[in-house]
Amino acid sequence: MRAGRHWAGASTIAMAAQKRGRKVLEAAAESGYCFAFIGFETLSGDSAQSAGVLGKLGHSRPETFDLKKMEELVKVYYDLGVYVMGYFIIGFDEDTAETYKRIIDFCDRTMILPMFTLLAPMPGTQLYEEYSRQGRFRRNIEWDDFGCDSLTFKHPRFSAPKLERHYNELWEQTYTPDRLVARLDFVRKVSPPSFNIAYETQLNIMRAFLPRG
Repeated sequence: MRAGRHWAGASTIAMAAQKRGRKVLEAAAESGYCFAFIGFETLSGDSAQSAGVLGKLGHSRPETFDLKKMEELVKVYYDLGVYVMGYFIIGFDEDTAETYKRIIDFCDRTMILPMFTLLAPMPGTQLYEEYSRQGRFRRNIEWDDFGCDSLTFKHPRFSAPKLERHYNELWEQTYTPDRLVARLDFVRKVSPPSFNIAYETQLNIMRAFLPRG
């Protein structure tokens, strides 16, 4: 990585799976790219298919969805000195408790900085129209409820309190003191220019999302 100015930007994990994409990443890293915002959305092949994100996760079919491959693609970023913040959506119909455990384990193995949002079928989208036809929205929903941290619909597997509990537990379990320190130690080795971003982000998350004891 070139010394001097450094920058952060959005990317996809599929970039690392393609020869042309890797060349773009190499050029970006050479120019100072050090911190990638990547939407994983889910680690379930079925959920990825229903959400239409299999392609951007470097896969073509749900039955061949491979977490080991995903870990290897994350490593491509790290080998270039680019740290990864990963975004996950909670509440796809195919989600189970195992789905969320898989996310925690994946974050531990890859050391990515995780971010979580509840699925929000925004007005004007195809998903919103689908859920409306199915009568799945909860009563008395306001516009402010579509902020990705409030549950607006009925899930086929989880009650509203149960799904919200899974959501809160993901934050709490991935941001324990031990995991916070381990991630910062990892960032310092893999992408030193990203350290301050990772440190400030984790600090802000602790203030905003985690319960104060």
